[in-house]
Amino acid sequence: MFNPPPFQLHDGERQVLESRPWISTAEFAEKHFKLVTGRHKGQTYRLDQSPIGRMVMDLWDRPMIRTVFWAGPSQVTRKTTTAYACMAAEMFRDPCSCAVGMPDEKTCNRIFDEKIGPHFKQTKVLRDLLPTDKQAIQKGLVLTNFGAVYGMYAGSDASASSISPKVVLVDEEDAYLDKMSPERMVERNTSWEDEAKTFRSSKVRGNERQSSIWRAMKEQAQVIYEVQAVCPNCNHPQVMDFKNIKVPGKMRDPKEILKQSAAWYECEACKFRWNDHYRNIAVSRGHLYAENDIENITSAGLVTPSWLFSGMSLSKVMADWFIALEAGTPARLEWFDNSHPSKPFKVITLKTPADQIKAMILHDRPARVVPAEAVALTMGIDSQKVSYFFVVRAWAKSGESWLVDYGELGNRSALEIQLEAVYPVAGRDDVVMPIWRKSIDIGGTRDPSRDEGWSRSEEVKLLVMELDDDSFFAIKGASRKQDTVVRRSETGVHRDVPKEYQENVTLYTLDTHDLKDLIFMVRMQPDSLQPMWLHSEVGDDYLRQMTSEERDMDKNGNPVWKPKSKGRANHLLDCEVYAAALAHPEWTPALQLLPEPTYRRVVEPLSSSESAGFSRSPLAGRNINPNYGGRR
Repeated sequence: MFNPPPFQLHDGERQVLESRPWISTAEFAEKHFKLVTGRHKGQTYRLDQSPIGRMVMDLWDRPMIRTVFWAGPSQVTRKTTTAYACMAAEMFRDPCSCAVGMPDEKTCNRIFDEKIGPHFKQTKVLRDLLPTDKQAIQKGLVLTNFGAVYGMYAGSDASASSISPKVVLVDEEDAYLDKMSPERMVERNTSWEDEAKTFRSSKVRGNERQSSIWRAMKEQAQVIYEVQAVCPNCNHPQVMDFKNIKVPGKMRDPKEILKQSAAWYECEACKFRWNDHYRNIAVSRGHLYAENDIENITSAGLVTPSWLFSGMSLSKVMADWFIALEAGTPARLEWFDNSHPSKPFKVITLKTPADQIKAMILHDRPARVVPAEAVALTMGIDSQKVSYFFVVRAWAKSGESWLVDYGELGNRSALEIQLEAVYPVAGRDDVVMPIWRKSIDIGGTRDPSRDEGWSRSEEVKLLVMELDDDSFFAIKGASRKQDTVVRRSETGVHRDVPKEYQENVTLYTLDTHDLKDLIFMVRMQPDSLQPMWLHSEVGDDYLRQMTSEERDMDKNGNPVWKPKSKGRANHLLDCEVYAAALAHPEWTPALQLLPEPTYRRVVEPLSSSESAGFSRSPLAGRNINPNYGGRR
């Protein structure tokens, strides 16, 4: 006869005390972890579809590793799904509490509802951890028999207070408005000491000062890994360098590159060309690599460019590169660097030297004559307290442009005459070209000589209304970064303006920062695809004002255009910005859609002297303002 045991365990106690077989995260993901989104929804994690995911999971399983950083692009990497698999494997091997950090409360609740909750419901071994209570899965919270999975979000310390999870995931931290939130989130598991684990993954956004994951990875990771792919032809391991992704000959059209799937990667050893299929084979045979690897590290980083992943074709990478290169603006180049190489953008500073401007002078190009290649003229006007500066520029459909005229006008009458100016066309005596679009900034300086006390802004609005010209627009520079270069809106006039003028005026707000980037970093280059040429009569007055500003960084690492010295005039620079905005593709209808040049036929052919270089503008050759050195 057997004696009864001195004590008995309840089912819950057995579940807690029972030892669990240790399996790797990769094995757990492939056998148990169900995917809940994407084309493989309902299947377990596909290691064959995500070889880099396996590498990350093996890195996570290293006994000494406590923190993993992963910087990679969005969508194609499966960063978030891999992070959830790592968390789930940790909970399976040693049931514990975990926490997941998100950018905001709305995103946190959505992710728990659409991903984390379904992972627990559809993965049997995770479902077995849930209590029988139907309220186990809640908004921003999953309760288990051994703890919980908590949702944390940036900007709310309360969402992370009074919890002590063993595992912390921080997802897409570069999207957080509060850049210190990730650091506060990872503090939650410090009480677990040598058992705590942290997984931080994000797309890199902005520059080095702005990207929190890049900054933290550089400061804390003892080793930063890359992926070495192995050539399927010669077995040579190599880190895939962007410079080895190529397209045929002089092919630069993004549409053609995508249509023909024209890009390939060239092996640095045998020159074998990898198409997307061979690239996938090379990466699947690859491994993590660091130039100075260290054993028994506790913190590791990983940087993965987009072209390593099967979901990103090499042709898409090159198409996006040529799109960014053609735009040429730092904003577009920053987007490419963040989205494909997965690195922060290096802010470019620029001093705008006079030699750069002088290099654009065409010494055989006369002033006040429209080149034969041009299809339209634009004029930017900068309104000052007692005068108006202006620039007239000719444009080809390709984006190439030529300075035609510039100067200063002393009063409104002179301005109205200039608005109606026409210019001769090189090689033609039967046509002239009027100004297709004109814009004037609404300013804001008050004129003390006016009894009404209106600001210059109100005067300019009234001028635009009174002239009632469909080609004459009011503009102003944006006070902060905006999503588009040109934004259209309506604005009213001051309440003291007579009632008969109390109408709304169409106002175009310009991102002058992006336009200056476009001018100086793309177009003011002789080898540019859209060069901004100057005529032979450009004087020192123009050069001084065009070089009055420089591109620098503010205290937060953001690029900013600022004066080189206090009080230095920049009126003609502003005029060039306004003239360029009028021809920008975002100002609709776009100049590129013009069916033919905007010529106006003349009744009497121009004389040879007129067609050689004299403007039909009634102001041609006149010094309107005696305090100004003249017009060019």
